[in-house]
Amino acid sequence: MKAFYFLCAFITINILFYYVIYYLFNKYINIYEKINNYITHHFNKPKIKTMGGIMFWPSLSFLVTININTIILKIFIYLFSLYGAFDDYYKMNNKTLSWNTAIIVVLTFGLIISLYNALYLNQGYLILFIMIKSNFLYILLAPIYYLCMTTSINITDGINGGLGFPSLIIIASLIIRFIIMKQFIVLYSLISLFISLSVFLYYNMNNKLFMGNVGSYFLAGYFTSMAMIYKIEIAMIFMSLMFVIESFSVVLQLLSVKIRKKKIFKFTPIHHHFELIGYSNKKILLIMSCITVIGCALSFLF
Repeated sequence: MKAFYFLCAFITINILFYYVIYYLFNKYINIYEKINNYITHHFNKPKIKTMGGIMFWPSLSFLVTININTIILKIFIYLFSLYGAFDDYYKMNNKTLSWNTAIIVVLTFGLIISLYNALYLNQGYLILFIMIKSNFLYILLAPIYYLCMTTSINITDGINGGLGFPSLIIIASLIIRFIIMKQFIVLYSLISLFISLSVFLYYNMNNKLFMGNVGSYFLAGYFTSMAMIYKIEIAMIFMSLMFVIESFSVVLQLLSVKIRKKKIFKFTPIHHHFELIGYSNKKILLIMSCITVIGCALSFLF
């Protein structure tokens, strides 16, 4: 019973905390999302503040730093999110960071985590239906995994709730998984992130706030870094099934234009295709959420 009361108090305090963060953010930060010139029906959207992903930062304070894993996880997520904040600030001044810069930054993050896993934790192995124990292969391939996963997550943030709702489902799945794994030190952080994301989505769906790259990079770094440190890389691919589909649609489009000189989709990532053929935002979110639920269910097989 005491645990139940503690959990209720923890959730209540978190909800109030994130509403206060939103109030302060809304009052003192004046950075607005730029409307995409290539999606015509986005022109009707009101002027909306961005960088709302800052609301996710305090959730890491509940990640108990009692071992090196949680310390490394905290550092990487904060640094990755700060890179996103820098990118948002750059865009505010009508500039943008090049793809080459982004790739170098992400590969560097992935390389450091792979070295930490292989050399410090002795977890330099890949699970590709069978376990392949090789520090060399792991250090070679893990940064590519980090790049592909974080990019897939980041590009999904193109419509209201497009990244948020699938992420809520993934967080719920991770909570169940870590309870099963008895990794309780990350649970409070996951619950806190679930609450902060829920509060953010309330404002996001009412066209009051966007998460910006500071938020999408936070979630990308959170999910991918956690997957690598706790050795659930394959499970995370299934949990992120919707994000993988988004990324795959971009690859297919590029290959089709290059080889066939024709487009497969009206626009990519694929959520923009659904927008352009007349699907409502709610219908697209329902599709994305259903796919994520299926992926999360399948992830428990790994």
